[in-house]
Amino acid sequence: MNVQLRFRHSNGDIGPFTFSESALVESVKETLLAAWPKDGPLAQEVPQQTGDIKLILSGKWCEGVKHLSDYRREMGEIKPDSVVTMLVVIRPSQPAVSGSQGSQGERSKPDTVVTMLVVIRPSQPAVSGSQGGTAKTESDPQKEGCACVIC
Repeated sequence: MNVQLRFRHSNGDIGPFTFSESALVESVKETLLAAWPKDGPLAQEVPQQTGDIKLILSGKWCEGVKHLSDYRREMGEIKPDSVVTMLVVIRPSQPAVSGSQGSQGERSKPDTVVTMLVVIRPSQPAVSGSQGGTAKTESDPQKEGCACVIC
């Protein structure tokens, strides 16, 4: 069975291309590298080799040694006119840095960093008495649950 794949990059889409389910992810990357646009918004970030291309399907990194059929579950039900979209991230390979260049050489830019702030509110101390629950007052209502901001 054949699979149509479209590749979504932050600067635009490439494809769709038709692949056999038995195709390796590495061969998919080779096709994508060969078809990468030389002009337009996608030309701002051009991969130099297949190792620079990272493919994501349903939140999972696709490994180059696996076949597309190994990701059948992540693709869902594929009908003849279905197009599966994979996310594309370009991460250029980092050259080895020797000790003498490390102090004065170029520093590579880090990958995108996502910071998440989690606020946990402490629960109220237990009230002594027959009910043994948590203290709740009219001025400070306490939600049921784990006392995090989300619940």
